Amino acid sequence: LLNGEHIAGSPFSINIKNAACPIPPKVWKFLGPFSMRQCFPEPGDPPSHVCSFSEIDKTPFSGNYQSEMTKSSLIGWKEVKANNVGRARVTFQHHEYVGWAVGHITNRMAGEHFVFCDGIDEYQINGILYQGGSWHQISLAEGTQKLIARIVSKEKNTEFWCDFMAVTASNMHERKAMMGVGSLFGDSDRSSPFLLSVSNQCWMSIIQLVVLYKCLTRS
Repeated sequence: LLNGEHIAGSPFSINIKNAACPIPPKVWKFLGPFSMRQCFPEPGDPPSHVCSFSEIDKTPFSGNYQSEMTKSSLIGWKEVKANNVGRARVTFQHHEYVGWAVGHITNRMAGEHFVFCDGIDEYQINGILYQGGSWHQISLAEGTQKLIARIVSKEKNTEFWCDFMAVTASNMHERKAMMGVGSLFGDSDRSSPFLLSVSNQCWMSIIQLVVLYKCLTRS
């Protein structure tokens, strides 16, 4: 699609994307599961050598790695493909684990873009770390760039995805407006898909509630 991929649940609707949208990873390399203790050790205990972004960045997609969560104590990279709505899924018998996913972004035009990743604890693009579940403004060069994601799951079935949208004057205004709405919920830097889909009717309801509250507090 010229205006980007359709990602189910993404705050970046296919209807508002423009032609310069980067294409998110369609195929991921996944390494896991690791135990929480391996990746988030107690003070004084060393973490596993494959539980940091810097180590994952240089870890080859071959060989086996130590994990406390398998019978053989060894795991390797496996390929995970996104489904037709852009979501990748991994399934394990464990309810709580840490995993790593590595994919590549295809960007057709250098510039400023918004990125939103869900089902992901934290991710790295061009050496910069971003928090999952929030949308961020990033600079992307033209070409292919690596995305490294850390997944911290408490479910047997875990879905994760990332989506992108080019920054324009109009959606920058929307971004600021949504941050304002987020502050009403005590969270000024996180804009959920729910908030991003607020309709004009909802806006009017919010305004009416604010006016009613002020009238009640003055009486």
